Amino acid sequence: MKELSERFGSGIGSGLGSGQELMKLVFVHYHLNRGGVTRVLEGHLRGLQRACDLGLLPAAPHSRLPVLILYGGRAEGWPWDIGDSLPSLAVTYKALPCLDYEQEGVYTPEVVISAVEEALREAGFLPAETILHVHNHSIGKNVVLPEVIFRLAGRGWRILLQIHDFVEDFRPDNFRYLAAGMVRWGSDPVAWQGKLYPQAVHVHYAVLTSAAASVLAKSGVPTERIHFLPNPIGAVARLPARPEARKKVEDLLGLDAGSRYWLYPVRAIRRKNVGEAVLLAVLGGPKMHVGISLPATSAGELPAYHFWKSLARDLSHNVWFDLALYSQANFATHLAAADRILTTSVAEGFGLSFLEAWVHDQELVGRDLPEVVEDFRRLGVRLQRLYREVKVPASALEVASLREYLRDCYREVVNAYGVNACKSWWEQLDEKVSGETIDFGDLEERDQARILEKVLADKSFRGRMLQENSWLEDWLENPPDPDLIAANKRCVLESLGFEAIGRRLADIYEALMKVTPNEEPAPLAQFHVVAEQLLKPERFRLIRGRRLQV
Repeated sequence: MKELSERFGSGIGSGLGSGQELMKLVFVHYHLNRGGVTRVLEGHLRGLQRACDLGLLPAAPHSRLPVLILYGGRAEGWPWDIGDSLPSLAVTYKALPCLDYEQEGVYTPEVVISAVEEALREAGFLPAETILHVHNHSIGKNVVLPEVIFRLAGRGWRILLQIHDFVEDFRPDNFRYLAAGMVRWGSDPVAWQGKLYPQAVHVHYAVLTSAAASVLAKSGVPTERIHFLPNPIGAVARLPARPEARKKVEDLLGLDAGSRYWLYPVRAIRRKNVGEAVLLAVLGGPKMHVGISLPATSAGELPAYHFWKSLARDLSHNVWFDLALYSQANFATHLAAADRILTTSVAEGFGLSFLEAWVHDQELVGRDLPEVVEDFRRLGVRLQRLYREVKVPASALEVASLREYLRDCYREVVNAYGVNACKSWWEQLDEKVSGETIDFGDLEERDQARILEKVLADKSFRGRMLQENSWLEDWLENPPDPDLIAANKRCVLESLGFEAIGRRLADIYEALMKVTPNEEPAPLAQFHVVAEQLLKPERFRLIRGRRLQV
């Protein structure tokens, strides 16, 4: 992958400000509700403004870059006044309900294509001058969208498909949903997946990590059509003064003045590994407190969320849920009051939390995710207080039944994707539960809860856990390093701030505008390789498998 790493080095180029015709840009997403992808879209707008300030966009003098945002209609929390801070962009919006999360069978591809192209015509956007920048089209939230994208490419539109998450990355329910729709619209029942990744000179891909780029490249996407586009990280508004914020949070949560308060700023969904955050709070002792900012909302996530919220209330009095919903202290107050920012997640598309902590003048601690953070380390971010596993003595678990359950759940997942797990995969899976210790993150919620109960009931077991995971006591005893925080903050803002992302966007759009849409799109021939890479046993966790039944 040398060519990929070389191309991903700088992201700096000449942009479109060197004589080309004025480009028009369309962003497409399911909604504009508050959330990860929506924040990225907002950051891209600010990055484009910086690119215009630098003369990279647009090409025509004294003109504004036309930007149309097509979305499904929901826009809770969207900053409608953002245009006031983007003088070089002419931003307009069009709500199309057919782009929102869709129940199967509501819209046909023809209906959606007609609605999209009508909106483009009304705005004066023609294929020859327009790029459609589409976010997460293949994640399985709208069954018709992948077919629509494939056909729009066949109608001559230049398209940038930004992959935030792969549907093949342990999302079997979404995968089945897409399969039903794609086959209904005429795709081959066996090879329909190839249409998720249309191949043509005028269809390019943006990915958040070099690991994601490798997945596409190994699956046959030409490397010149794959672009590294990490999420933008912007400087935040000034937080409240720490003494006042700390006092407000201590009063709200009933904390003693000497308490430690770690904030986990996430929505409490399963892959965020909430039980591990509860475990760290319990291991840290009575003065250790952990706050989790937002509740889960989707039906599939609610059982695990309620499980942990109830268990933490019953077993421990030092874990707090839904803090961002408290009216007595807003989220900025909790950020300012925290001693550290925590992450225990076992899977991330990009890993925003690994970067935003530093921008908020906070140190990050928690679980290391190499396929995500190695990109950040290459950029110069020093991520020191991260662990690869939380070791649990295997003697505390029913290992034989755990191994069988692990195999059953993994078999369900790979079968759902039609992937044949080879013998070595099963051997690697068994290795997860074959040693003297087992990673807490490899356990399902009910086994995680049993370990928590044992830590609280047995002082000697708690001591063993602290001995196996000695880094925790080090983190509790030693304060954050202000010099490290300041250095990482500078690095993050220089490497991934709005100007850096604006330059990357200008480069990507320039590459797309240079190509002529003169070929019919074809399905990705080696589509099966995408799933084969992402479903490898080392990436599997029980909290990403079978839904929790409580």
